[in-house]
Amino acid sequence: MQEFFDVAEFLKLSKDEQFAYQQDLKSKLDYVNVLRYAKETAEEKGFNKGLETGKKEGIKEGIEKGEKKAKIEIAKNLLRANMEIDFIIKSTNLTKEEIEKIKKDLWKKGVKIGQKVDKFWLGNEKNS
Repeated sequence: MQEFFDVAEFLKLSKDEQFAYQQDLKSKLDYVNVLRYAKETAEEKGFNKGLETGKKEGIKEGIEKGEKKAKIEIAKNLLRANMEIDFIIKSTNLTKEEIEKIKKDLWKKGVKIGQKVDKFWLGNEKNS
């Protein structure tokens, strides 16, 4: 019903008033569309920036995890070779606590420190 009333009111206006009304309405709709476009564009840019940041952080985290895993493997090998803890700390930049945990985990798995590697004994005894 309201729409018919609005149409009737509009038709009562002079041609100049109708034109001015239509221009005002067009300006308002243009403004709303500009705001909608700006919002969508900003959201898209924000999403893309967040996605790019997330990728970079994910790659960085993956590299850090890989480096940490490599250091742990090096520490395990050095422990198996019965190397001194201080030497392992300097070689891997792991903390003494981290190395002690690795050592404890190796013992739990039944890995003996100073095992034979190839033809050489890397324990406390002299090579034979």
